[in-house]
Amino acid sequence: MTRPAQQATPQPAQQRAPTSAARNAAQGPGAQQAGPVSAEVTRNAAFIGAHLRDPATIAAKLAELLRAHRTFRPTGRLTDELARQGLLMNLGAGSRAAANTGSSLLLGDEAVSDLTQGTSRRLSTTHTTVTPTFGGAQVTSTTGLEQYDTAGGGFELLLGFLKAIPAGTRPAVVSAYEAAQHKSLSAALGESVRDTEKRETLLRLLPAPFSDAQLTLDGFLEQLAVGLSYSDQTAEELNGAATEERRGSHPGALLSHFGYRAGELVLGRWGFQMRVFHPLPGRAKWPHPVAAFRGTEGVKYDPSGEGSATEARAKGKNVGQARHEGMEGTQDTLIGDFAPAEVGWLQYRPNAELIRTNLAAALKGGRVYATGHSLGGALAQIATALQPQYVAQVVTFQAANIDRATVQKLAAYNAGPGKAAPIAARHYRVDGDVVPTAGEAALPGQIAYFDRVSRPQGTQTRFGNTTAENASAGHVTPALTTYLRGGAAGQNADLKFLAENGLRDEATRPLKGAREVRSVFGGSYPVARDPRHVLEGQRDLAARAIRTLPAGLFDKGAKGSDNAYAEVFYQNIVLNTLMARVEALARDQGRFRDFRSFQAAATAVIEQSGRLSLQPSDLEMAKTLGLDTFENDYSAPVFGGTMGVPVVSKKYTPFGEYKASGVPISPGVRDTMRARLPTVWKSWRPE
Repeated sequence: MTRPAQQATPQPAQQRAPTSAARNAAQGPGAQQAGPVSAEVTRNAAFIGAHLRDPATIAAKLAELLRAHRTFRPTGRLTDELARQGLLMNLGAGSRAAANTGSSLLLGDEAVSDLTQGTSRRLSTTHTTVTPTFGGAQVTSTTGLEQYDTAGGGFELLLGFLKAIPAGTRPAVVSAYEAAQHKSLSAALGESVRDTEKRETLLRLLPAPFSDAQLTLDGFLEQLAVGLSYSDQTAEELNGAATEERRGSHPGALLSHFGYRAGELVLGRWGFQMRVFHPLPGRAKWPHPVAAFRGTEGVKYDPSGEGSATEARAKGKNVGQARHEGMEGTQDTLIGDFAPAEVGWLQYRPNAELIRTNLAAALKGGRVYATGHSLGGALAQIATALQPQYVAQVVTFQAANIDRATVQKLAAYNAGPGKAAPIAARHYRVDGDVVPTAGEAALPGQIAYFDRVSRPQGTQTRFGNTTAENASAGHVTPALTTYLRGGAAGQNADLKFLAENGLRDEATRPLKGAREVRSVFGGSYPVARDPRHVLEGQRDLAARAIRTLPAGLFDKGAKGSDNAYAEVFYQNIVLNTLMARVEALARDQGRFRDFRSFQAAATAVIEQSGRLSLQPSDLEMAKTLGLDTFENDYSAPVFGGTMGVPVVSKKYTPFGEYKASGVPISPGVRDTMRARLPTVWKSWRPE
């Protein structure tokens, strides 16, 4: 669900060179301080020393310090153009119709202010002043960011305060702060100290935000969710893969080190993919299989794949693969991400039984860890909520959210049948990535935010980012693995192995123009206090706008299609209808015991000359997408109606014809389905 990057916004204030006072403070306790600042640091240290037995009082003093040095940085009156660009950058091309209506009216000034400043959290506020005038009053509203003033001695004061708290007392102070403020101290620093280098200096003085055990497990899951779940390789190829070309990880070594092996690719209808990773007896780090759901990495609208194929041909790349990726990406974007339904639902619904079959088979190795990135994270949450009997926990990365009604199903399970071992979730996000603003709610658990920052490799310039980077690179970066490379790995051998062999941010890979990338912790929250902007209404608006996009916007268009949804439906309905028939054979355990007998029966279905009737799930999808059964037939004679109003004849739309008579099978679809038979068989016959 990556949103394409537009023109970068100016670098934020964190790009400024550090003051000499900040450099002195970072050098250690003995650094020289300016007079008034030094005196206040000394007074604070004395206060802390007098209240060492009362961490709540120290926490209250810390909260007072954070409030006293907050500053309001106006973003200025947002122009319609700035608001429009902010929405387009973060919600993608599908939001163009919405953006043209005036983004500040759609989202509100505060949301647009945050998005254009590169954050997807609710950080901006609006200050309103009323000035008396002759005969009335003038009301002025100013939108901006509330931040801790790290200049003018503010950083030195905060650093000095934290250093004055004995290391053994800091955990109690941090806990007392959260209890009183209803927000973790890490979240308070992540929201208010936007200079990531200064924030890192402060965070090093606090207790580690994650245990080594959590970092190890979730770091491993990130390799599967953000990396290996996207692979179309066979299990044998993936288990033996030395290097993943795109992001430089070592799949075979990672799986072997943690005692896992990849299962076969599970391929379903309408672009759905998942893969189960099995623990090796006596070797696995954890006694649980992992079910990784594939997501989307980029917004695409190339239904026939011709645009991607043309681009690949010009660059000398694999044309067939590019065409497949263009069609697959378009399916994921419109059927998964921007469909007028719950994010992921139109992929989950026709594949629910396939998912259940694979989760049930994995159960012999233990209840699964469900994981996914982007759309895959939404699918992992839906599968967990609707089939919780197979799941131990769920971990998502840069994921969209799901419907609140679906979340409530897991809450009911946790309060009832699952009460003894309730399922909890952990969600990892990158600030400024707008994908997590989609959907109504996340499964209950914890949320961790990171800031992705970078600088040219081989330089000592300050780390920073732009709105464009946050909206694009922030969505696909391996945030946890990058965080480990920043020093979080410590002395733990497993964490070091992840840092050395795991996924790398793509910006670090080019031969020219490579960047050094870091992932800076931005705070943790319980899901109940999720700070994200909720833009599900804008996703719905974008979905409605997509219905108005003409077919063939980027290629010739499918015959008979009159909008983008219809075009994608018509490009893929024949293959998916045929696949449903083949799947019915693959899952028939009583009739087919081996691949050869299944292949013979499936080939007969593929080669039949008649039309195939649409499946119930396809009819449901067409209804959700708003496809009409009839349309006006302007080529037919117009008849006079009541009161002289002309009556235009009706005719079937292509969907109406398919609904009435079935879909014809083209030679190309037959070839594709023949090639898929081994994968379909293995998908329905898991180990």
